Amino acid sequence: MFPNTAISTHLFAYEILTFDHLEKIKKAGFSQIELWAMKPHLDFTNKLFVKKLENWVKSLSLDIVSIHAPFYFNLSEARKGEWLSISCPNLEKRKKSIEFIKIAINSLENFGSKRIIIHPSAPSNKVINDSYEYLEFSLERIIKLTEKLGIKIALENIPSILGKTEKLSNFIKTLGNTNIRNCIDTGHALITEKERYLDSIESMLSDCINFHLHDNDGKDDLHLPPKEGKINWKKFQHILKRHKYKGQLTYEIKKKENQSYDEVLKKLSLLDIKSE
Repeated sequence: MFPNTAISTHLFAYEILTFDHLEKIKKAGFSQIELWAMKPHLDFTNKLFVKKLENWVKSLSLDIVSIHAPFYFNLSEARKGEWLSISCPNLEKRKKSIEFIKIAINSLENFGSKRIIIHPSAPSNKVINDSYEYLEFSLERIIKLTEKLGIKIALENIPSILGKTEKLSNFIKTLGNTNIRNCIDTGHALITEKERYLDSIESMLSDCINFHLHDNDGKDDLHLPPKEGKINWKKFQHILKRHKYKGQLTYEIKKKENQSYDEVLKKLSLLDIKSE
């Protein structure tokens, strides 16, 4: 396991985050965490819960290295296909999305994370009216807050029209703001770029400040542990070495129904994606 490897609490996404979850991560040998800021998993609007979470993190000596901004208001809405989108044409919906993300950033400020992972649009290729123009509008309003707090925005490549690697990379370069970079998601790259996924990952590396590491079958967003899907991790490692990548690596995994959390975490603790 490489020192810069974190675990996302996405592993427990369908449960309310507890001390026991965090303790499992710590006992598996991980001390760096990305908080999955989605309700009800992490209700950042609940000040008492956030304070309790701060105490848990401190007592376990954990380091919150990044926060994943919400892309739905609540899990129940996401299950109905209702998403937040900071790039949608509906101004009222876009402003509500912006404000919800800003609430998350302000509420979780005390954790000291210097990265906020944001989806550029709703996670669907069926959303055809989202645009980079609206995305830029939203980022201009969010970055006023993040720059004040010393936080960098990392836009994540996702399976959507705006989330494909080349388009997203070009958009980031066009902005020309060093406080807006990218988070490369390996599983999403495989789904959207097919056989070109490694080339697309390499093309985004110069602006990368965070990786989401997970695997799949090339079709569905399964969030499998590395080496359980179709990604060629040996070639991926060569790319990181060739470019001397020094940024964050984060496992964003979903456990299978027949697995325990402890089994998944043990498997991840035995991986060494960066140095093999």
